Amino acid sequence: MASKVSSTPRTVHSPYMIALNILKGFILNLILLGLSVLALVPFWWMTTGGFKTLGDLFAFPPHLWPTKWSLDGYQRLFRYFPFVRNFANSVVISGLSTFGNLLSSSLAAFAFARMRFPGKNFFFMLFLSTLMVPGIVYLIPQFMIFRYLRWINSPLPLIVPAFFSNAFSIFMLRQFFSTLPAELEAAAKIDGANWPRIYLEISLPLIKPALVTLGLFAFMGSWNDLLGPIIYLSKLEQLNLTAAAAYLRTSYHSGENQNVEMAAATITVVPVLLVFIFAQRYIVSSLIFSGLKG
Repeated sequence: MASKVSSTPRTVHSPYMIALNILKGFILNLILLGLSVLALVPFWWMTTGGFKTLGDLFAFPPHLWPTKWSLDGYQRLFRYFPFVRNFANSVVISGLSTFGNLLSSSLAAFAFARMRFPGKNFFFMLFLSTLMVPGIVYLIPQFMIFRYLRWINSPLPLIVPAFFSNAFSIFMLRQFFSTLPAELEAAAKIDGANWPRIYLEISLPLIKPALVTLGLFAFMGSWNDLLGPIIYLSKLEQLNLTAAAAYLRTSYHSGENQNVEMAAATITVVPVLLVFIFAQRYIVSSLIFSGLKG
């Protein structure tokens, strides 16, 4: 009895269907392009506003380009406000807090993912439970602790807590550490490696995309922090860029300072944008891959 041979029928697309799909793709890309341009308009207005004269800023219809490029906004900003000091404060605070977050989070996540000790699951769930506590709840107790330590009017309250990590950072890195093959640790132990060496030389290089992504989140959170500097710092020279720009907006707002405000906003935003652009490929890698790539 002859057996029947099943064959998968080929899908034949007519020229009409091909043209329709091309048209759909073109319309979709056109819509996305329009939305992207619409989203970039405020950023473009802010960036060019620092180089505009007051006449260009208040012109109607608005000028997308300055009719006369001027550095008056930036000159007045650096002449009357300590924005260089504020920029240095942001770099120091954001850099140290990011380093502290990555160090403490990676150590705790490595212990929870790869090591065995009594109460590991209990303590991990205890860490995760802190995610359900709103930050405003412990704001006053935290302020009282820092006041007792005499850290008010210093950057320590904005830096030191990062060295004790947070539940989200530990949870994120633990998931990546958990995907690493146990055979790597077994081979390293056979070669005489201890836990610190396994952590530094084997595990950390394999989760570099996750570390870069978490570092970017931590850096952006610290750089854009407004509430912390306002609470713990009282002098303009001590503030970071975000708080200094808000201080400039609320204390010196008038029609004669709008180009100064846009110059300050540009200086505040551009460094974070550049960091994001350089770290973009690591963010994509951390979202797509979790562990070893074959």
